[in-house]
Amino acid sequence: MNKHLQHLEQTLLAAGRRHPPSDAVPYAFEQRVMARIRAASADRSDVSVDWIRGLWKSALAALAAAVVLVGVDRVVPGPVGLAATDQLSAPALEETLLASAAPDDGLW
Repeated sequence: MNKHLQHLEQTLLAAGRRHPPSDAVPYAFEQRVMARIRAASADRSDVSVDWIRGLWKSALAALAAAVVLVGVDRVVPGPVGLAATDQLSAPALEETLLASAAPDDGLW
């Protein structure tokens, strides 16, 4: 693999020597290009910036979803025929939820 890269590098250098730069290239063009590459690589080296941006975007998306769900809950009516007295009280709800976890000796 390393020989292949060396061969490619030699080929590119030879092609560059055969075609010298023209006068149309702006002054210090290669320094400006290399400075931009260095600046871009320095910005990308700090991974925490990417994480912070991603977390803020996801937090804003979660907030927007919560606002939409609360709005839908306010607009859409509840189930038909369910009066306030038909709802489960706290002890009845607890008993219902724990019924599946309790062992039942009557099944055997």
